[in-house]
Amino acid sequence: MDIVYLKDKELKLKAFNQYLKDEEKLKLFMRVFPICATTCISAHKLGEPKKYFDMVIIDEASQCNTAISLVPIIRGENLMLVGDPQQLNPVVLLSERDNAILKKKYSAANEYDYISNSIYKTFLACDAVSDEILLSYHYRCHKKIIEFNNKKYYNGKLNIKSSINNEKPLVFIDVEDNNTDIKNTSPTEANKIVKFVEENRDKKIGIITPFVNQKKYIETLLQEKGINDVTCGTVHAFQGDEKEYGKREIPILAIELDGKEHMEDDVVRKRDEKKNAICKKHGFELIRIENSYARRYNYIKDILINYFEGSH
Repeated sequence: MDIVYLKDKELKLKAFNQYLKDEEKLKLFMRVFPICATTCISAHKLGEPKKYFDMVIIDEASQCNTAISLVPIIRGENLMLVGDPQQLNPVVLLSERDNAILKKKYSAANEYDYISNSIYKTFLACDAVSDEILLSYHYRCHKKIIEFNNKKYYNGKLNIKSSINNEKPLVFIDVEDNNTDIKNTSPTEANKIVKFVEENRDKKIGIITPFVNQKKYIETLLQEKGINDVTCGTVHAFQGDEKEYGKREIPILAIELDGKEHMEDDVVRKRDEKKNAICKKHGFELIRIENSYARRYNYIKDILINYFEGSH
């Protein structure tokens, strides 16, 4: 009880963490609070690396890397992984060279590849006993938006129950003369986006791009126009942020430049899952802005453009 009456918040937090680190005190705590919520990395504060919980549930497991996930996993008798292996992989900063060296040194199979797999994908590849359950009912997106994902990623297994009614849920805006000398930046595309925002100030808009340089460029243009209520970010910035997604009536999907960037940036080569994450989250209307000439460089891009163009 002494912890409760501490006035200094930092001291209170430190004392509480020390309390939970003690195995016997943690067991006492769990008699009162049998359900604990924590991040994967903070789970190390819960006693020693032993089993304390009947069940460990990892949410968004497709975004958790295998190493950090072991911290909570080791503290449970049973495990439930909740996630979508078709969406974003975890962000891993380990270089491909170091990853290859470690795989060879420890004779690690591809199923345990640290860069390529989330904890969800690793279990999916290695566990032939446990059941995988698809949450097949979808309520969030307009049918024409989610139908692309349904066909491309879920083999038509989604049962779409959304009641959203929008005459043009998918709009494709072609950008010509998209060449630029600035890496991962397209001024032409950015200006098209800002113009669209200006013409739709009564709408709640979110802008998605995979490139930080393009994000900064768009934000600069928006600020110059005095527009401060439009969010611009990468897919990772939006993923999992249900509150932010819920605000956006129209997301602008600006995920291509001149068709050559796939040779320069690893984020582009692995964008298939990101397109699924983008489309699956949005409900009312999806605007895609890019250079249609660039479609020849990317098979998935070509499919998506054709889907947009044939949706009306």
